[in-house]
Amino acid sequence: MKLHVWCAVYFCISMMEQFIHEMSERMAESAYWDDNRRRRKCVKNFAILFSEMVQLGWWIYGQVAYYSKEAYECSESESLLMDFMSVFLLMQTCKVVLFSIAVVVILFIIVCKKRNQMQRMDQSKDIIRSLQSFKYHSLVDAQPDMECSICFCEYANDDLVVTLKCNEKHIFHKECLSQWIATGKNSCPICRA
Repeated sequence: MKLHVWCAVYFCISMMEQFIHEMSERMAESAYWDDNRRRRKCVKNFAILFSEMVQLGWWIYGQVAYYSKEAYECSESESLLMDFMSVFLLMQTCKVVLFSIAVVVILFIIVCKKRNQMQRMDQSKDIIRSLQSFKYHSLVDAQPDMECSICFCEYANDDLVVTLKCNEKHIFHKECLSQWIATGKNSCPICRA
């Protein structure tokens, strides 16, 4: 293994990373890229991903090379370069470990959010099943609102409506309230109770 070559390539990779950072700053200042934000974000993310993949590949190659038989021969004659290589490998190892931890944490958060969403959906289904509906004409004596606060349509006498427990005047079309609750909003559309 040529230790000089490994270090030179790692230096080039670091320069590429600096170039990507500079490119990102210039793209942020450019009027063309300001109008094409989605394209700018895509180009920037692709460049960062490419750089990270090259670094990961070179780190793996460096780990294999560092622990090979040839490296033991070089360690005596080129100790400064071996120390330099070990520092870079250690830094990259820390980066890989931190990235792995971040990925695990992000996946854990996504799973928890999905689980909470599923629980809310189950609660929503229970709430929808427990709703008691009435014909609107049977509630006229209570002087409720004349229109549904969700769809803003006036009630007809034969509409199925639901009265919520938070206030007897909080009346909604059964379908409107079912859709409201099905989206995960398990509270009254008017008072949020």
